[in-house]
Amino acid sequence: VRGESPTQRDTPAGDSGDQVRLASAESTSGNYVVKSGDTLGRIAAANNVAGGWKALIEKNPALKANPNSLVPGQRITL
Repeated sequence: VRGESPTQRDTPAGDSGDQVRLASAESTSGNYVVKSGDTLGRIAAANNVAGGWKALIEKNPALKANPNSLVPGQRITL
């Protein structure tokens, strides 16, 4: 077809050839082992915890006194 590049002709409409990874919308449950630099907010976001960091505090009552007291190797409930 005149005016189209070879990649335009060989690529199905709407497919740029790039792959897109979508995060699962499902909440994660179970346990998580804290790594250096982790925050409750990042842990909650990375594991799709419904309710975010506040939900992690509710599920882990020991964190209520000081939510910023995460220690590498510590196990928390998601």
